[in-house]
Amino acid sequence: MNLKLSIQCFLLLNILFIIKFLVTLIHIHNESNYTYTIDQEHMKAWKQRLLKYPDMVLSCHESRKSDNLGLLDPSMVQENSIFFLETSCLGDLSSRLACSVESAARANGNRKIYVLFSSPVSAGALDPRAILNTLQESYSNLKFARILIKDFAKNTPLHSFVHKLDKRDLDQRVSRILKFLVLYKFGGMYLSFDVIVAKKFDLCDSWFVKDTPYTYSADMFAFSKSEAGKKLAEAAVRLLQDPVMSIPENWSYDTTSIISHLVTLNTFGINATLCKELGFQVYEPDKFYPLNFYQRAAYFSLGEQNIAKKKDVYTYHTFYRFTKHVIVSPLSFYGKIARNYCPITFRHYRENFGL
Repeated sequence: MNLKLSIQCFLLLNILFIIKFLVTLIHIHNESNYTYTIDQEHMKAWKQRLLKYPDMVLSCHESRKSDNLGLLDPSMVQENSIFFLETSCLGDLSSRLACSVESAARANGNRKIYVLFSSPVSAGALDPRAILNTLQESYSNLKFARILIKDFAKNTPLHSFVHKLDKRDLDQRVSRILKFLVLYKFGGMYLSFDVIVAKKFDLCDSWFVKDTPYTYSADMFAFSKSEAGKKLAEAAVRLLQDPVMSIPENWSYDTTSIISHLVTLNTFGINATLCKELGFQVYEPDKFYPLNFYQRAAYFSLGEQNIAKKKDVYTYHTFYRFTKHVIVSPLSFYGKIARNYCPITFRHYRENFGL
């Protein structure tokens, strides 16, 4: 009897050890290399949403086929506006992209928010019940418009550069070109769809943000129409045409590299850091990246994220490129952020938010 009991205890201890070991492995894996699972129902919904979009072709940035959205009128663009750029050829906004747009419009009612599409927008995307129309009716400061990049580049230093690009290069580079070209023409602020805005921007008119203590973000920055802002914008479009930047192997790094060059060139040998001294300011990551790249899994966690609950946070960067296929639970930290900062979008999609 004692032998039997001893064997049972031995087996139980081994089972507990194995369970603890597996839990530890899972924890380490989640911390270092976050992965996710998608059940069949969510996968089906994801595929159905994608099927609603037009076929993605390399010439979408020049096409007017099935285009139902009016072209941007440059003369009507207001100073100090905020710009989002949809350059994926999908011609619509997913729930997460719409959330970013709404959060900016909601927090900055004193500014015009432009969402510029580089490809055709279908009639379905502009349906009265669709999210574009829902947001347009809810926020008077929000404007959706189409731009044709080759027409948009006319009478700018990038005119010849853009017109020489073949379809493949144009498709690869359109996003990076437009984010600088838009601010060159109008001034204002560029935001990527990775960004959820938590509060009104009360920053220097021209600014950059560090995404780590040592690198600069290409997903949010601003150039004013003042002399300092124009100088930055002019330098940026020159750097875009640099032969070194144009090498295909270097192109994916060009935006961050350009911003690094701008900051370095305009601060080298200058003992100043403030907006009024430099004409622009570089902000640390804490108020713009409360969760860094390696902590991105926490957005999808069901637990409380104390690290992200810092006061006076301007934005939450959600690393959309790396997390776009992750299911967003309404009870996750991301779900709570969406409920607070893009409530109309969140209610519009309900349980399908994040699909």
